[in-house]
Amino acid sequence: QERKKISTELFKVLDTRGTSQLGQQQILQMAEVLGVEVTDEEWAMQYHILSEGFGWDPQTGANLEQFMRMIDDEGTSAHLTDFQLKLLLAELESHQESESCHAGNAHGAQPRTSNDHSPGGHTCQQTRRKSAIVTNRRKSMTAKVDCTVDTKYANEY
Repeated sequence: QERKKISTELFKVLDTRGTSQLGQQQILQMAEVLGVEVTDEEWAMQYHILSEGFGWDPQTGANLEQFMRMIDDEGTSAHLTDFQLKLLLAELESHQESESCHAGNAHGAQPRTSNDHSPGGHTCQQTRRKSAIVTNRRKSMTAKVDCTVDTKYANEY
C-alpha cells in the first residue's frame, strides 16, 4: 500500500504537463536522476521499447497504471525498489524546490543564504545538491524489457 502511494506521488511529480500521462521527456527526467546516460537518439529508442513493452502509446505517454506496471516489473531494468522510489521522489521534489528558488530570483527576489529558510525548512542552497540516488550508473532502462534490445546493453545487468 505504501509503495502504491509513493508511486502515485512520483507520477504526479513527473507529470509536469498536467496531462496524467508521462511522455518521453518526463520519463527521461526520472531516468537521468537514476543515472541513465544516453544520447537523444538512444533515449528515443529506449522510450519506444518501454512504450511497446508496457503497452502505452508513445505519442501520448504512460498513464499511472502503465507507469506503475513498468516500475513494479522486477524482471526489467526499469524496476525500482521501494528505497529507490523514495529517494527518487525526494530528489525530484528537491529539484522542483530548487527551480522555485531560481524562479523567485529571476523575479527580483534576493538570493537566499544558508540562514534564510523556506517554509519547508530547506534553503535554495540545500536543494541544489547532487543526486543521492546515483550510485550505479545505468546506460539503459530497457536492457531487460525486450530480448531484441541492442546487444551493447543486453548484458548490462
